Amino acid sequence: MRSTPRISVNKLAEYITSRGIRQRQILRDQKFPQDFKVTYYKEAEEAVSQCIASNFENILSLERALSILEQRSPERIGTARRIAKNADAIEIFSGMLDDIDLRGGIPELGEQFPSRMTIQGVEISVRPEIILRGQARDGHALLGAMKVHFPANVSFELRFCGRHFRNFAALYAGLPCAKRGRALRAVLLGC
Repeated sequence: MRSTPRISVNKLAEYITSRGIRQRQILRDQKFPQDFKVTYYKEAEEAVSQCIASNFENILSLERALSILEQRSPERIGTARRIAKNADAIEIFSGMLDDIDLRGGIPELGEQFPSRMTIQGVEISVRPEIILRGQARDGHALLGAMKVHFPANVSFELRFCGRHFRNFAALYAGLPCAKRGRALRAVLLGC
């Protein structure tokens, strides 16, 4: 059992959009976390993050990941479904490449274990996969965050997480929460 309340921004967004039974399950999982948990979209998340971090110059990471996934032949049905969903996510992202605009931001991979935000005594883990750095027309440094997320409920979860990414970007830079127009917009990709 954890001594202090902690939740990821993804689970917090899911909690807000869920109904009673699922909310209780999310709280239970956060209070009594499993020792080891497999990330469902791990392969897709890594391939997409590598592609974005290269400023879309390395699309081979997507093709390579897709090829590796297609060659796997798992024995368990659950693993087969997870692999198929990862392959689908990579294909969907590949189709979105021309529509993604980083607005002049220079992407880099985010930290694996960044510091957490604390809101009303609850630690919130944000962990963006991509940090965007840029410069405003007036010369001020801009900082943004990007999350690769494959949500079931795209509309509300993306808006909710975007607000917390803005706060996280300000925390990451060591500045108070950025005013509108002073931070690169938080970008979330929902496939």
